[in-house]
Amino acid sequence: MCIWSDDFERMKQLSISMQEGKHSNTGFSMKKLFSMLDNVDGQMNRFKKLSERRLTPKEVEELTEIIKVKTDFPKRLIPEVSEVIEKERAILGSDMNSWLLYHGFNNRLNHADIKMNQEFKTKIDIEVLNRIERYN
Repeated sequence: MCIWSDDFERMKQLSISMQEGKHSNTGFSMKKLFSMLDNVDGQMNRFKKLSERRLTPKEVEELTEIIKVKTDFPKRLIPEVSEVIEKERAILGSDMNSWLLYHGFNNRLNHADIKMNQEFKTKIDIEVLNRIERYN
């Protein structure tokens, strides 16, 4: 789950309600809808900037250590992050960049078998994203 998925989920529910002809009782207004779209657009711009920032192996190592020390990301999952990154790089044919690093951490946080509530995962996800953005 991404940090902006709540807005995406609300937009999806609005779309379903409107398709079913139930749009009069959704509690949504155009102002709320445009606000959610602005939030999604802002997040996409953040990710675009991350994808444009190439990382050297040394920078990846430094950022991984920063995340390990300064966030609550589960330490036992850190070795799995590089596996996710390498798989994605192969699929995308991409150079190493900040988005791939973030994606590796986000993937393990949300798809590994860990006992953690979603609110805490979201907090960690935001911590990781902020650390990577600050490094850039």
